[in-house]
Amino acid sequence: MAAASTWMLMILVGALMTQNADLIDGVCVFFALTKPVEFVDSALLTLKRNRPPSFLHMYHHLATAITTRLLVDFDRQMSTRHGVMYTFMNLVVHSAMYSYFAAVCSGFNVPERVKRLLTLTQVLQMCIGVVVATHQVKCGLDDNDETRLGPAIMMLLLYISFVRLFTPLLFRR
Repeated sequence: MAAASTWMLMILVGALMTQNADLIDGVCVFFALTKPVEFVDSALLTLKRNRPPSFLHMYHHLATAITTRLLVDFDRQMSTRHGVMYTFMNLVVHSAMYSYFAAVCSGFNVPERVKRLLTLTQVLQMCIGVVVATHQVKCGLDDNDETRLGPAIMMLLLYISFVRLFTPLLFRR
């Protein structure tokens, strides 16, 4: 997963720099298609640890899979790029996270502060998501565009819930 996230991130950055709309769309669609793979990853973790994943883990992966798919479909139908910012942020954080997981699973002794930094990065991603979604809601209201408003409100509520659920992890010891 680390290699796939990093690979998609590099392609997306290149596509954004060259403003290649087809490549941007392709990365976002591929990204959406990888979300179910995270459920397989969750199942493997469950079998390995012999305990069910947390509510946060399942909620985050399920909500991300559903909203990513909806945003990709919305972007294709409406010729918008709402999902690109969320995809970009998710790929940045997940590239680092999956690299951390790969290092730990390979037996490397990774300092605890790295884990805490990754959690902080996730919370910052969620806070930026709230800001971006709030801006998109404002634009939808200003333009009186109900079609644009629906996905923006969905993402705002999702990211607010993520901030609420992830923030306590920063203070856990």
